[in-house]
Amino acid sequence: MRPSKLIHNLLLILLFCYGTVQGQSNLIGAEKQKLPFIKDSISYVNSINRLGMLYHMKNVDSSLYYGMMSKAMATRLQYPKGKADADNVIASVLYIRGMYQESLQLYTQALSDYKIQRDTANMSQVVMNMGNVYLSLGDSTKGLDLFRQVIRTGRRDSIMSLVYANYCMSNPSLSNDSAQYYINKTREIASMYKDHRVLIAVKELEFDFLVKKAVLQKH
Repeated sequence: MRPSKLIHNLLLILLFCYGTVQGQSNLIGAEKQKLPFIKDSISYVNSINRLGMLYHMKNVDSSLYYGMMSKAMATRLQYPKGKADADNVIASVLYIRGMYQESLQLYTQALSDYKIQRDTANMSQVVMNMGNVYLSLGDSTKGLDLFRQVIRTGRRDSIMSLVYANYCMSNPSLSNDSAQYYINKTREIASMYKDHRVLIAVKELEFDFLVKKAVLQKH
């Protein structure tokens, strides 16, 4: 299957930041309007982390700005989740900029922090992103192994639709039956969470699958 830019864009979105790409500006505007009225420091850190990840698909400089701001505040407040989320934002920016090793280092730190917090949802999301980085480095063995680690958890939360989609897209050795299985799993979970972004991506995966199948049948 050919690489899908749509899927790769989806991979970096955190669980708490779902929304269509087209709606990013509206989501950013709404989040920024809330900031002056947030009195609780922890809630403020959460909000700027959300801004950081929302911006990563629109303006990586702004994403980095909010990620760094959040990390400084979370460190000062001794707020572990805020710091881990900020590292996740910054690591995503580094990945987009092609700084793969630096991105992996921060993802690894975020994963360690999420493990301490027993935040299994974000652990899955970070492992998935790390898999994507390894794929970008040309290490498909490591990348696919990380996706399998997440798949073996048996989780059915929203991030799993992206894991199944990416695994299917990135593994050309899958049989037709296996590829169809992962496409169906992607659709099933995306439908459960009404994630229209992923449902659109599934159509592209299916198209690629049908093209590949047709080519093989000719031979």
